[in-house]
Amino acid sequence: MKLAFVNFGSDICGGNRVLFQVVNGLIGKGHEVNYLALQPQNWFPLKTQITVCKEPNALAEAIPESDIVVATWCMTAYVVDSVKGRKGIPAYYCQHYESIFFFSQEEKEAVAKTYDLPLNLIANSPWLQQQLQEKHKHESKLIVPGVDLNIFKPAEREPPGKGEPFKVLAFASNTPFKGFYDTVLPAFHYVSKRKPNVEFHVYGKDLPIPYDFKVEKHQCLKDSELAELYNSCDLFVSGSWAESSPLPHLEAMACGCPVLSTAIGTEHYGEAIVRARPRSPRAFAQAILAMTEAPKLFRELSKLGCKTAKQFPWQKTVDAAEAFFKELIGE
Repeated sequence: MKLAFVNFGSDICGGNRVLFQVVNGLIGKGHEVNYLALQPQNWFPLKTQITVCKEPNALAEAIPESDIVVATWCMTAYVVDSVKGRKGIPAYYCQHYESIFFFSQEEKEAVAKTYDLPLNLIANSPWLQQQLQEKHKHESKLIVPGVDLNIFKPAEREPPGKGEPFKVLAFASNTPFKGFYDTVLPAFHYVSKRKPNVEFHVYGKDLPIPYDFKVEKHQCLKDSELAELYNSCDLFVSGSWAESSPLPHLEAMACGCPVLSTAIGTEHYGEAIVRARPRSPRAFAQAILAMTEAPKLFRELSKLGCKTAKQFPWQKTVDAAEAFFKELIGE
């Protein structure tokens, strides 16, 4: 097959990692894959060069004739729709209900309309698949992202013991729906006032911490270093209002680090995740405090998380994407 993936950004983020993993997997299976975006990238070992366009309007004309043309971000759906039937069969790789990314009602409505376009949809979680069906009456193919089990794997360790610091980890993001400022940090602050032997760690962006408790920041981590960080911590916490198959949760589980999160977009991980209400820092804090006193629960969640993560290797994701694209062209 010949495929063209169309994006805007190429920066470091989970969504781009998923796309790059799928592209590399398809290339490894012998398919020709072109990737178009508005910026280059130098952080991922992508097996194809990105065709960089100066503006969104240039993307449509730069798309080569292909069997399949894949939109990968809400605004690229309009680009792909404009060339359907001329450049290839149109597909739309949806990785969230992306209206949540925007603030104005006008922008939210423009994004929502992309799910009504006559494109062949991929949904990356059962929750997203349900949103597309209920809100837009649009069927989609479920293709859940994976995790590199050769890198993210458990190390030999003991459950947190009494007298030892209980290490809590979170992903630092200033994107509002990620819940770092309205949920995670207030929860950490509450815990710090009641449990002095809890250590707080964050990775991701170097963001200001408007509280007086100590937070250790981890910057510019390689995947192997991130795996070591998960393995050194006793709980990974995400306060996101809504996710859709988030990679950090899966990476933490693969390393045997229990996860505390919200339910939306993580339901398919089953009981491997402890869940609390979105935007409820007190509920998160109480869950963290309970975990500090539950070494048996740590062992159970660690074991179940590893078992669950093994159900999501990248090869399974690539195979599902290949099968979907072949079906679109009648193979």
